[in-house]
Amino acid sequence: MAAPLPMTAPLDARSQARKVLATRSAFAKCDEAVLEALLEQAPIVSFDRDEKVCRQGESGDHMLVIIAGALKVTRVLSDGTEIELGYIKRGETVGEIVAISGGERTANVTALETTKAVAIASTRIREIIGEDPTALSGVLDAVCDRLRRTMARLEPSAPRSNAQPEKTSEPQDGRRAVI
Repeated sequence: MAAPLPMTAPLDARSQARKVLATRSAFAKCDEAVLEALLEQAPIVSFDRDEKVCRQGESGDHMLVIIAGALKVTRVLSDGTEIELGYIKRGETVGEIVAISGGERTANVTALETTKAVAIASTRIREIIGEDPTALSGVLDAVCDRLRRTMARLEPSAPRSNAQPEKTSEPQDGRRAVI
């Protein structure tokens, strides 16, 4: 029988953030210097269950990398209907669009459980992806992956119709014909 694995002490939040960045995040393929630059002056933030993390339409100045917990992403449509876009878990990011291009938050994000994240300033993200193609590639891959998952999630609920729109033609005798 194999000897049991030794118990390890829980990591402090900063060490946990570093480990998640290095192994599970959009920045996992980046070198040590980039990881250090990301964590420099990036606070660890905590959200309680059901707490709003981001609100659709608000301006934003940071991107979050989730180091523990889970989030739900929703969007309110122009008719007031709220749709569920997906879930964010450990190692994933929230706020990439604002971090890359500025502007307003595109969705509401709510903590499903107590959640910890590292909040990286948008200006820092832009500097790093401007200098490091690996970081840029990682963030773009994360955004594309999120878009694909969202599209797949929305697909089953999209209205479907097998009916083709009627095509009409004008015969030479002036009558309309449906073809």
